[in-house]
Amino acid sequence: MDKPDLQSSYQLPPSDDRKTQTTPIPFKPKFQSLNQFVITAPPPDFGFLSEHCGLKSGVGIIGGGIMGLGMGVFLGAMSDLTPPVTVYRGREIPQIPLKEQMRSAGRATGEKAMYWCKNFAFITGVFTGSECLVEKARGKTDVWNQVVSGCVTGAAMQAKSGPQASLVGCGGFAAFSLIIDKVMGD
Repeated sequence: MDKPDLQSSYQLPPSDDRKTQTTPIPFKPKFQSLNQFVITAPPPDFGFLSEHCGLKSGVGIIGGGIMGLGMGVFLGAMSDLTPPVTVYRGREIPQIPLKEQMRSAGRATGEKAMYWCKNFAFITGVFTGSECLVEKARGKTDVWNQVVSGCVTGAAMQAKSGPQASLVGCGGFAAFSLIIDKVMGD
């Protein structure tokens, strides 16, 4: 009886007489390992998404809002850690029930979180949108795009306070953008 090739056979479960049987497989695998499988389809190109200023600004708004929520929750929780005043003018103030304290702290934290969320969303949306527009208008990618975008953002933040405040906001945010770019580098 010929001995079957072990690479092209499999073993059947043991029969009643406790002998193992081998049966040949009708084909031999043509690969040695799973590393030989290569995906030949090119990856999808999402470059057009990064070229659209509205989408960039939208992503900035969402990211800034999420970051602002996180900052607001953290800072809101930290601001509520001040110890309560228990004595006022020599008299003891009655304690507020725990449920009311939790409701008040939650409300204050939520208000602070929404305040930070709106501000961060506004700043990132205006900054990324104006940076994209300036970059497209100038046709260059350099530090001056961030400086001009900082100026636009600072002026937009202070627009309700008048032209002088807008000018100060423009200069302050432009200087901040320049310093951050120099510190962070390329």
